[in-house]
Amino acid sequence: MGRTRSWIYYQSHRVLICVSLFYLISLSACSLYAPRVQIGDEIPVDLLIYFQTDTTEEEIKLFYEELLDVPHPSGRGVNLLPEVQEVFNIISVENHAAIGLNFNPSTSQTVRDQIRGRIESHPEVYRVLENMAPNQVTTLNK
Repeated sequence: MGRTRSWIYYQSHRVLICVSLFYLISLSACSLYAPRVQIGDEIPVDLLIYFQTDTTEEEIKLFYEELLDVPHPSGRGVNLLPEVQEVFNIISVENHAAIGLNFNPSTSQTVRDQIRGRIESHPEVYRVLENMAPNQVTTLNK
């Protein structure tokens, strides 16, 4: 009986140590210290991109593929351009579907201007606004 208790005690400690190590490894993988990103209609966005009123979801998908996506190194799927931190949907204005885009903080102004130029020249893009909060945009008069 004594041997069984010590064996159970030993095994339970091994399990506890394994679970603890797994927990610590998963915490480090989660990157708890990553910079927090504020979101909301009142938070300024690097670029607000408004599409033509007749632009379809499929055309917006093609816009992403042509201008914002790069193939994943594994050959499966895509990533955003390395200069772009995030892209997200925002509220439409005057029936213009819209997305917001934030650059990575390390992206140079020259590269930002090049990306903005490519976006503005896309046929589905109606208007691009810079450094504005989505709730500040009430009209899109050119």
